[in-house]
Amino acid sequence: MNYVLDSSAVICFLRDEPGADAFEQLLIDAENKFILHAVNWVEIRYLEQRSQASSVNSLRQFIDQANVEVIGNFDFKYLDRVASLKAFRTPIALGDCFAVALAQVLDAILVTTDRGELEKIASTGECKILFLR
Repeated sequence: MNYVLDSSAVICFLRDEPGADAFEQLLIDAENKFILHAVNWVEIRYLEQRSQASSVNSLRQFIDQANVEVIGNFDFKYLDRVASLKAFRTPIALGDCFAVALAQVLDAILVTTDRGELEKIASTGECKILFLR
């Protein structure tokens, strides 16, 4: 199964917050493939640096150990999809728009903890979403 990781899901796992155990169950299955957009990588990294709650290398270690593919898709068709999500699914964070668009393009399941902004996307069926909590 293909899973796109929202920054909230990775942060939840790195900080061992509620929902981390559900994420760990996904990681156990070697058949699962994990994808992270570069914009979400930046979100995680700057939060990690700002909070100093994690070691400097925890994100990179997680990506290596979980074999996460980081994608930097910035073609215009993809960016138009991101912009449309931001324009018409408000309020939604820009990073969430990148993650949702990537899950849509790859026909993957988006993994997140962010119910507040993403439940409306899930309810429309625009994107398959797994909420960790």
